[in-house]
Amino acid sequence: MRTLKYAGVRSTTAKLKWTFVAKDVECHAVTETDDKLGSHDCVVDGKKLADAPALVLYEGLQAAGIEDKYGMAKRTIKVRELTCVNDQQAHGDNDVVYVCTFDTAP
Repeated sequence: MRTLKYAGVRSTTAKLKWTFVAKDVECHAVTETDDKLGSHDCVVDGKKLADAPALVLYEGLQAAGIEDKYGMAKRTIKVRELTCVNDQQAHGDNDVVYVCTFDTAP
């Protein structure tokens, strides 16, 4: 959720419940750069992100279990209808309080 917030996705808010929605997300990680440090870029609902914000989003999507696809020297993550809910009123562990759903894009 923090990655969506840092990527500029605004949440809707109800009492102690925040919902972040991104219709289309596509991120790339390029491993073969001149400095050998790689680069990252993402597009979230038409908004371009690069460098640190894109890296944070890319790694957050991976941590959420969204698989990336490998190309020659480029990895890509695509998702649609990404919805994450931070419900501080939910009872239980973090799997209940923080919930994300998504469709994988082709």
